[in-house]
Amino acid sequence: MISKDAKAIMPPNKRTKGLSPLSRNLLSAGESDQVDFKKVPDGVSQEDLVAFANSDNGGQILVGVVEEAAGGAQVGGVRGCDVSDSAILQITNKAVTCIPPVSIEITIENLDAQPILRIAIPSSATRPHCT
Repeated sequence: MISKDAKAIMPPNKRTKGLSPLSRNLLSAGESDQVDFKKVPDGVSQEDLVAFANSDNGGQILVGVVEEAAGGAQVGGVRGCDVSDSAILQITNKAVTCIPPVSIEITIENLDAQPILRIAIPSSATRPHCT
């Protein structure tokens, strides 16, 4: 169960049937200091969330995505993942148990095909964060 304080920093999840333009751009640009790809929700760690929250620009984690080579560049390939409430709760619990809690916004995308999670982590005004 998520506490009342956690709900205050965790906005409700959003859902889209296809991939958003933002996610398409992130996939084509590949991993960077502001973008990370994870194959499964278990792959998202508190360290990932803290690193983006402590950075100057925040970041995005795309879950259900793997790195692929395309024309000599590394890009993201959508594979899909578990987007159930339990998978989202697992990630949310990691965010709220950071010290101080890390604010995240989770969007479920590509519902008509292979669903993915896009986790937006803004740069935090209450940094530094730790696990």
